[in-house]
Amino acid sequence: MILDTLPVLGASALLLFVIYHHFFHPLRHVPGPFYVSVSPLFLYVICYLGIEGHVLRSLHRRYRTPVLRVGPNSVSISDSSALRDIYITNGGFPKDARYKNFNLGPIVSIFSAIDTEYRDQRAKAVAPLFAPARFMQCLSKYQVEKIPFDLVDLCARLSIDVVTEYLLGQPYGGFAETAHLSAQEQQSAKLSANPFIFAIVGFSRFSLLPNWLFQQVYRLAARLTLTEEAIRSFQKLDTFATQVMSHVDSTPPTATYQSRLLSAGISSTETAAQCKAIVFAGADSTAVMLTTILFHLIRNEDARHTLATEISAHRQRSPAFDPESVPYLRAVVKEGLRLGMANPTRLTRIIPPSTYLQLDILYEYLLQASIRLESFRQAVNQGYLLIRISAVLLLSGLMPYRLSTGTVNRGRLTVISLLDFNLNYPGRSRQSFTIIHLHYESMGNQCRNAHSLNK
Repeated sequence: MILDTLPVLGASALLLFVIYHHFFHPLRHVPGPFYVSVSPLFLYVICYLGIEGHVLRSLHRRYRTPVLRVGPNSVSISDSSALRDIYITNGGFPKDARYKNFNLGPIVSIFSAIDTEYRDQRAKAVAPLFAPARFMQCLSKYQVEKIPFDLVDLCARLSIDVVTEYLLGQPYGGFAETAHLSAQEQQSAKLSANPFIFAIVGFSRFSLLPNWLFQQVYRLAARLTLTEEAIRSFQKLDTFATQVMSHVDSTPPTATYQSRLLSAGISSTETAAQCKAIVFAGADSTAVMLTTILFHLIRNEDARHTLATEISAHRQRSPAFDPESVPYLRAVVKEGLRLGMANPTRLTRIIPPSTYLQLDILYEYLLQASIRLESFRQAVNQGYLLIRISAVLLLSGLMPYRLSTGTVNRGRLTVISLLDFNLNYPGRSRQSFTIIHLHYESMGNQCRNAHSLNK
């Protein structure tokens, strides 16, 4: 008899669950598809498929709302006025539990740290820190021999060498790996760190899962997909981290990333792990941004020649050429960062209980849409709300003239475009390093060779 009633009880419980989340939940008035109110499965699927940015942007447009419900306890905000309140003011809102998915095994990285005291001790220690010639030599050789080349791989080699030498005091050796090969052989040779980087990018598809489920899925995926090439890549990175740590005693305590961490009282084991993390966090993002900018410059002949002309003019006027003094060059870099960061990010945050959002545009929208503000505050006070920022940008190509001529609101565009490069310690470090890297090295040299590169 009891077994006969179990299906009915289960169906009733499921029905009550759906009714509550759709009709009585504090977020019931926030626009969004019906299915997102009852399950986070929608977010898990689009994250795994890599279409999260496209899907959320289309939903914001379909519902004509800057505030979109994307999960039972989650909303997506597509307005940049929310960034400072969520990520900066008073340290920003707390990270949610999903950041544990980015731990380095037993080591909690600076990025994945949820405990603000734990993170600040490490982030503040390295905050002040934040092979180009070989890059141009490779390009020149490929141009002379008329050999196609992998721009992404070249940028990855440049970035990993510059980042590691600048932060860790020793280059990884991205270009040295292929220095003994002919130009033809270099076509098929890829950066040895790629499998390590691709593995991290790959498991990020599961990063929205609860940590207990993520660990099981990650173990299964690792068993099914781990290759000998990936194992060798991890081993080489371990060897590099060991070499970097072995030279710490011979460097000043504030000279390198690892020496600063050790001086702050961080253990050698964790410091070595943090060094491996910075290889991915610094080198990969810089390589992607550099590739994005060069790709769009190659396609945009007008922008490329305008940039080459301005750089040439500035060099003639001043022997001590400062790329920061070229407005059009700064505009090209910012436009490239805008295009490179066009997809919404997954930098989720939790609104602490008894905290009121100080987001004028959000409250104005809720009132204009006849959404009960008290219900929204109730969701906040109960700790329901998981904020997800979606920077909705129009992918209209590289248009640096908009920034160089002042035809757009520079402040607003910059905040949106440089989200991951502008906020918090790692972000500001990446912003400073990336922009300097792009300005001083590759961008200037690339534009001087603009015509030959286009060929």
